[in-house]
Amino acid sequence: MPAVCHTRLTDAGCWLPEAGDDKLFWLIGFEANRHWAPTMRAIGKHEWLEGGAEYEKYKSAGARRKLEGDIVAEMDAIFATKPLEEWGPLFDAEGVWWCPVQDPEEVAADEQAIAAGACVSPSAGRQPTCRFVCTAALLSALCSLLVRSEPW
Repeated sequence: MPAVCHTRLTDAGCWLPEAGDDKLFWLIGFEANRHWAPTMRAIGKHEWLEGGAEYEKYKSAGARRKLEGDIVAEMDAIFATKPLEEWGPLFDAEGVWWCPVQDPEEVAADEQAIAAGACVSPSAGRQPTCRFVCTAALLSALCSLLVRSEPW
């Protein structure tokens, strides 16, 4: 299955590729010049960094922008070669900004998500027996409660 979406590789934003075990992950704040070299080292594309004249097209952000579709397709194919549990240490070793995309069960068990109010429990005052991830409408309402009209 192809990745759900891609932002432009040269924009500061997020990119959502898929690992070989069908787990999605974020490449966070991927900036064309700042994150290119560490990401290429992490995925083993050293020739895109150090190759000869035939790799000149990868040397500048402007040149890569013109090849964006091809680069994303090739990187997606590379990401599909390993499960996420193998990519994580490679990204961490190179300082690549990334994080896994959690499924609803993982979010419902995530202490930070629970503390942030991202989950509800239909316990009616009793000990919670289960948790559910809030719907977008509930999260939107929660966010509006957290917005302050005056500065901190």
